[in-house]
Order: sequence, then structure tokens, then C-alpha cells
Amino acid sequence: MSNPTRRTVSDNFTAVRLIAAMAVVLSHSYPLIGHPHEPIFMNRTLGNFAVQCFFVISGYLVSGSWIRSPGLNFVVRRAARLAPALIVSHAFALLAAAYYDNYAGQPLAGAIHGSLWTISWEILMYIGVVMFGTFWLLTPSVIGSAYLFGLLLIIINMKSASNGATVIAPLVLLFVCGAFLQLEKRIQIPMIGPVAIAVLVLLFAPGLSNYGLSLLQWWQFGFSWDVSVGEVRYFVYLLAMPVAVIYVCAFAPFSIPVHRDYSYGVFVFAWPIQQICVHYFVAWGLPAEPLLLFAIAATLSLFVAIPLWHYVERPISKWRYRQGAVLVPPEAAKV
Repeated sequence: MSNPTRRTVSDNFTAVRLIAAMAVVLSHSYPLIGHPHEPIFMNRTLGNFAVQCFFVISGYLVSGSWIRSPGLNFVVRRAARLAPALIVSHAFALLAAAYYDNYAGQPLAGAIHGSLWTISWEILMYIGVVMFGTFWLLTPSVIGSAYLFGLLLIIINMKSASNGATVIAPLVLLFVCGAFLQLEKRIQIPMIGPVAIAVLVLLFAPGLSNYGLSLLQWWQFGFSWDVSVGEVRYFVYLLAMPVAVIYVCAFAPFSIPVHRDYSYGVFVFAWPIQQICVHYFVAWGLPAEPLLLFAIAATLSLFVAIPLWHYVERPISKWRYRQGAVLVPPEAAKV
């Protein structure tokens, strides 16, 4: 049976990633200023949700990039995408930390560049794509099996409070799911995307979801299982969220007109900029208001990200896409 084709009808990858980057900046503004609680969205911090969106999108686009242009060319393009802004931002973070005495006296003193841990995991996911692709394992059946196996592991360890189980494992799983949605063309995202969004709304609607899930005891099948409503909600979230994200990015009946990709620059520069801002908040006796910190730091991060994109990222991007012998579709340029 031949696979039906899917044609994207929108291109919201750039806009969604910029929104996600700003959500990370907003979420980080709370602990950096000393506020005990970050904003919560879908039962997780706003920053965690935004990073999960990043990993879904990355899995979707990066796996497609390998399929179109595998081998050494893929590795060179990935390095050219990540390295320049990463090197510049980390050098800036080290210099700023040295100048400001590692931010002594601030709520997160010594935290030089708190956003980079996600980049290391992203790179590991790229290495996984290279390994699977090199051995001809980057196929819908293999990646789909890996996704199901990962989902099973998360279910088994759902009660674990370890950082690996609550933070890292979902990121890996969502990257794999994004890749699966790219590779398995029989999944009709334009049809199931709105359903996934509706499911997420119902899952996290205040009051409604708790009442509805508590009535639906069908998952117990007559047994007394140690399964909470929150765990059922989390399981359904892991199924619906990737589909909803890719639907909004590529198949929604609307397009958000954002064509310049400032998200990466914002993401890698925001943390040191926020730490510098907090230094002056403390020194000048300004109120510890997370929203004020966000407004200032997000604006300054954009001021850095805009020239970075125009004079560093964009020229390198043009060069790296000239290296491929295949025609690169518009969505690939977002990777």
C-alpha cells in the first residue's frame, strides 16, 4: 500500500520557536530574580514546556534534514547551525561572570549559563540521528518502535522523582516522536492535529479534567491499579502534545508572518543577560519583579539576536545550504 503524501499548508516553525524562546526567558526570570515559583503551563513550568516544544520541532526537522541530505553534509550543517552563536554566547557568558564576580550575592550566584544544558542533549539527539541514519535505521518502523519503547519506560518510571525521569527522558521521547511524525507519512497530522489540541485543552481545563478523568476508570479494567489522575493526564499529554505542536507549525490553516529566526540567539544569550540585569537590580535596589526583568532582558536579548542572525547565522546558513546537492524545501531552512 502506497503512503499518502502530506503537504504542509503553513510555515510557523520560526514563529513558534521564537515564542518558545521568549517563554524560556520569562520562566527563567522568576528563579533568577529570587521568586520561588515559575509560571505553570500544562502542569509543568513554562520553560520546561517551551523546551519540550523545541525538542519536538527539532526531531521533526532534523530527521527530515538527514533524509534529504545524509552523511557528512548533515554533520557539517548541524555544526554550522549550532556552533557560531553557541561559541560567541558562551564566551560572553564567561566574560560577564568574571566581570561580575560570578554574580555573587544574587539568587542564582555562580550560574554562568543555565540554558546550555538543553543544547548538550540536543547534540546527543543529533548524534543519535547520525547513528540511526548511517545504519539505515532511521525508518518509521524503527523510530516508531523506539518511541513506543520509550513511552513504556516513562510509564514504568512515572512515579520516579529523579531529574532523569522527570526532565531528560521526556525530552528524548518527544524528539523521537517528532522524528516519527516526520518519517511516518501515513499519519495524517492535518486531520488529527485539531483533535490533539482539543484533547490538551480538555486535559488541562481547570476542574473539568480532574472530574472527567476521575469518572473514567476504564484504564483500570476492573483492577485496583496504583494509577492517579495526574499520571493518566501526563500519559495522554505525551501522546497529544507532539502532534499539536507539529500541526500548529506546519499544517494549521494560518501562518504567522515571522521570517527571521532570532530564536536561537535569544535562547543562548538570554541567561547571561538576565544575570547581568539582576546584578543591577540588586545594586540599584530595584524591585524583584520577574515581569520587569523579563521585559528588559527579552528586549536586550533581541537586540543581540537580531544582528547575530543577520551578520553571522544567516550568512552561514546560506553557505551550509549551498553545500547540499539536493533542493532544500522551505521547512528545512528552519533547522
